[in-house]
Amino acid sequence: MAVVSSFSWPRTSRSLTAFWLRYFPEALVDAPLVPGTGVDERDQGSPRIGRDPLKIPNPPSNPVAGLLRDTLAHHGLSQAAAARAMNISPGVICDIIKDRKPVSTELALRLERCLGLSADFILKVQAHYHYCAAYHARASQIAAEVKPLLTA
Repeated sequence: MAVVSSFSWPRTSRSLTAFWLRYFPEALVDAPLVPGTGVDERDQGSPRIGRDPLKIPNPPSNPVAGLLRDTLAHHGLSQAAAARAMNISPGVICDIIKDRKPVSTELALRLERCLGLSADFILKVQAHYHYCAAYHARASQIAAEVKPLLTA
């Protein structure tokens, strides 16, 4: 893996969100599209990434786990120190980083308060990860079992 010398880790929650949006734009696709245009109806001028159900990404691990691990490493914090600051068990952070547990809503709020990571962003990225994982694990079975009554 090549090291890019011009890279600098984002220092604020807002710039961190911009960083993730740059590399994972599909994680925050939630606005309805103007039918047939591919344009967000709230912003008539900006192009929008459409969802192709045949091209759902299959992420190898939870991106929130990577975000938490990278944030702690960047700031030189141990899992134990972060856990003490958030008043939780160190095992909770370890379980999230090892992808054994998802981030709860309460923990997302604690991460926001302690590390400046947007709770809303964390929960959206995690929900998108769970959607992709479920899609790849069960979509064919659900398609065989469920009869569509309405079409989009």
